[in-house]
Amino acid sequence: MAKSINPDDLLTVAQAADERGTSRQAINYLVRQGKLETVEIAGRRFITRKALAEYTPDPGGRPPGPTTPEKAATGAVKAGNGTSTGKKKGGKK
Repeated sequence: MAKSINPDDLLTVAQAADERGTSRQAINYLVRQGKLETVEIAGRRFITRKALAEYTPDPGGRPPGPTTPEKAATGAVKAGNGTSTGKKKGGKK
């Protein structure tokens, strides 16, 4: 038996993009990645309002590196302090 779906709970890709404040391409990418549930009706793909509301984007950026007690104790990761890199300034003499 087919599941009953309220048409008001279905969004086109363009409508979903408008609601999320993003592009249609971004929504299509999420669908291809399996991060947004879709429903196909008569050959057209729709996104459920529930799926759109439940989606939370990944934090993005570079993942944090491993933190080990050894690194913390030795200070293996140091921030730059603006000192010279060893290269001489100016041209040849």
